[in-house]
Amino acid sequence: MVRIAVLDDNEQSRNELCDVLTRQPGEYQVESFASSKDLMAAGSFDIAFVDVVMKQESGIDAAGEIAAEQPGCKIIFCTSFPEYAPDIYAVRHTCLVTKNRLEELVPLALRRAQAEDMEYKPKLLMIRQRSSIEIVEEAQILYIERSGRVSHVHTDDGRELQSADKLNLFLEKVTPDTFGRSHVSYIVNFAQVEHLGRDSVRLKSGAVLPVSRAYAKSFRQQLGAYIAQHSLNEALV
Repeated sequence: MVRIAVLDDNEQSRNELCDVLTRQPGEYQVESFASSKDLMAAGSFDIAFVDVVMKQESGIDAAGEIAAEQPGCKIIFCTSFPEYAPDIYAVRHTCLVTKNRLEELVPLALRRAQAEDMEYKPKLLMIRQRSSIEIVEEAQILYIERSGRVSHVHTDDGRELQSADKLNLFLEKVTPDTFGRSHVSYIVNFAQVEHLGRDSVRLKSGAVLPVSRAYAKSFRQQLGAYIAQHSLNEALV
């Protein structure tokens, strides 16, 4: 039995989504909630449909809390306002569906959520250090800084690995178009970007890195292409 939560503070929207879900083939137990507090008190879920825009709380923040407390729960965002789609990338999620196309998109979202575990195969990188090799998931890397003859690989768990490999070599190793050069001394994981300014980029970790004039145009274009591609792959709109 797959346990599904629907979080939406609008009763009519909750009921419409629950109706669509209960008519899907398969063994689903559907429960609806008007607040994340009530949802969290109801135990663990396999899938959570979360409204992006609610009056009393942020659906994105609520989804983040659910993901943190229930790592196995697949988050599916639901909205009437597609313009908010870029904001959902602050939280791990499976996809996004729009409320005016529930009949069409809910079945696709359910299939994607249930297949997600089987599809996920993290890419591993070997970081050559002075006397050892460290194995790191590509997605764990926040950014890499070149200082002197050393590349400093910063990861999301607070590690700083040092390697003699140059930045160009790292760019050859990673998945194409997932990292970009913001500066002669920095390459950045696009998935970690939270804000891009004129001469700096802020990551979700809070780190602020320079964007030099020489790399600003290409970095902005690459980041835009990354967001567009992942919007196509991950958002069902």
